[in-house]
Amino acid sequence: MSSFQFSFPKHWAFVLNPIVLPGIDSYELAPNLILRKAEQHEVVAIKQTLARCVGSPFGVPRELNYEMDRHETPTGPNSKSVTPIPLAMSDWRYHIVTNEGDQNLLYRSHLAINATAAPLEISALTFVGGGLSGWRSDAASRYFRDFMPLPVSDLSTADLDEARDTIAGSEPFLIGGVLCEQHPEVQRAYLMYDSLSMLPANSEFQVIGLFAIIEMMITHNPKLEDRGDSITHQMQAKLPLLMRRFRRPISTKQHFGDVDAKKVWSALYSYRSALAHGGVANFAAGPLQAIKSAEAAAEYLRSVVKGLLRHVLVEPQLFLDLKNC
Repeated sequence: MSSFQFSFPKHWAFVLNPIVLPGIDSYELAPNLILRKAEQHEVVAIKQTLARCVGSPFGVPRELNYEMDRHETPTGPNSKSVTPIPLAMSDWRYHIVTNEGDQNLLYRSHLAINATAAPLEISALTFVGGGLSGWRSDAASRYFRDFMPLPVSDLSTADLDEARDTIAGSEPFLIGGVLCEQHPEVQRAYLMYDSLSMLPANSEFQVIGLFAIIEMMITHNPKLEDRGDSITHQMQAKLPLLMRRFRRPISTKQHFGDVDAKKVWSALYSYRSALAHGGVANFAAGPLQAIKSAEAAAEYLRSVVKGLLRHVLVEPQLFLDLKNC
């Protein structure tokens, strides 16, 4: 009997969402932190762990997302059929992030990556050597609900570069960093955003949560005697200023067409208020027409919150100054 033992990384995480790297085998996200395709023995460990952790009441293979491609065929103006197509083993989508540094590096990097264009779910299934060290069923459940493979995320080099830069920029602010005590609001914002992953993607509470992060980062409690100090007015005044400073611009016009930014934010806050008070939003008439739909509003808000989370790492004092004025 062979005594050969496979070597596993010190700490590592399975990338739970299916991805494709941009023509490269690996990418250094940070010193000691490498994104790469899983080797065969790591794939075996992943499959065994998924079999233990992920239920399959209807017999849907847990490997569906990683060993099948999703082929969509339009069947009508608003409908399509989806067919799973087996991938060659060399094209399987099992990716991992290895960590040979301190044990908190993976979690800090997960928080940072949330704020970028690189979707890498690396918090749900983690390992120490060949053994399971962490399983977040609440975050993982959304990846195993369908009978068909999930859409794959084709990452670009720019996406990965943004992830790398955000990991580096966030290090001083997260979990014991040198600026963590001076700017506790930064870590709080990142943790709040991460908590939204425990909600269904289409939950209306996503919108309320996204607004809570924006309000926490840039607004103060309005003075009742000053109508110009309302939350809506603060957002209309402060957000365009900050958004013009983002390294990656966000186009309001691209999301909502030729609508004034103040009108968009007024409509968005009206939508938030309707949800918070149990109302039903009407996008077919009235002021909410400006933001088109619940999906369009949530997508825009998410892109803005991600932009704020990235930019606060660059100018944290500006955020504090804006919050207090």
